Amino acid sequence: MTAIVPRDGVPPEDDFNVWELLERNLPRSESASPPSDDTAAEPKTPPSRRLKLSLLLRLGDTLGLAFWSYAIIKLFVADIDETVLDATFPSATWLLGYRLLGLMVIIAAVALFLWRWDTAFVIAYVIFFPLIVILWKIPAFIVRRRSWMFAMVAVNSLSIFLRDFRYNIVSKGFALVAAFFVLATSADYFLIPAAFYLAALLFLSTYRVIYRTFESNWFLAVQKRAIDVIVSSSVLRTFTKLDRKKLIQAQGGSLTTVEVNDVLSKIQMGVLVNRAVYFWAYKLDQYRQSRLGLLFNVSAYAWQFMGAAIVFTFLNIAVLKVDSSQFTFSQYPSELAMAVYTVSPGGGVSPA
Repeated sequence: MTAIVPRDGVPPEDDFNVWELLERNLPRSESASPPSDDTAAEPKTPPSRRLKLSLLLRLGDTLGLAFWSYAIIKLFVADIDETVLDATFPSATWLLGYRLLGLMVIIAAVALFLWRWDTAFVIAYVIFFPLIVILWKIPAFIVRRRSWMFAMVAVNSLSIFLRDFRYNIVSKGFALVAAFFVLATSADYFLIPAAFYLAALLFLSTYRVIYRTFESNWFLAVQKRAIDVIVSSSVLRTFTKLDRKKLIQAQGGSLTTVEVNDVLSKIQMGVLVNRAVYFWAYKLDQYRQSRLGLLFNVSAYAWQFMGAAIVFTFLNIAVLKVDSSQFTFSQYPSELAMAVYTVSPGGGVSPA
């Protein structure tokens, strides 16, 4: 029998065993002594401090929800101040000129009952409330649910929002301008282009919804590409790839402490990444088999139906202003009457 002689003192790769190499180089550690009873207990937060923090968070949630709801309604829906005062106290509309003063009174009231740092915390909490909801409250809610399917739905919703963010900002922004012209003017040279734009946007959005119904699951495809990129990443290989040639050369000798720590850290990182990627792929496969993607298709068609009703309402208003003889009515219909007519015949309006 002929013995296999290693070339240049390097044993064949079939004889290489990294575990034996590590076992020979790792120092033998003595059994850990049991913890002593006089170990200092970790300091706990006093109940009064926890109660105070809870009250500050509740106050921030209340003020943040009220402030941002008011701002959104006032900017995009209606002047809520004037509407409420006209419906309740018409003689008090002069107070609208002192809204800034009212805001300062609210801030002063908060500062009166809170100390300076607490006041600054509440004001900052209210200012950044949308970011707090997106980056903290929603993820915390998902974690408390302990449902990976719910988390996948949330991530899928976020990915769809980010995917269509630019399209929605541009298209819906011009749609708001077109809707403004339909409501605010009676000039044909404004009404006709605005109506054509709304009709074209409705056609384009309908095409996008139908096309995405039959295309492959975009969310799963993106996740698959992300896994492939991570696994084949050169950065990941830097932290997980062992220098096999160097370890084979050290098979007959010993490793330094730095080399042993480097091998251990790379093995640990490789195991962690492998388990994380496997778990990620496993949950994606469960999500694919659950058919929750149908939920997004159904919601997309429902949203498209509501959008079509809104667009047709503005189109009918534009047609009414351009040529009112296209409709039959006893008295000139309001915008609300045209909205009712769009959804179902009624509101005192019928087609001519």
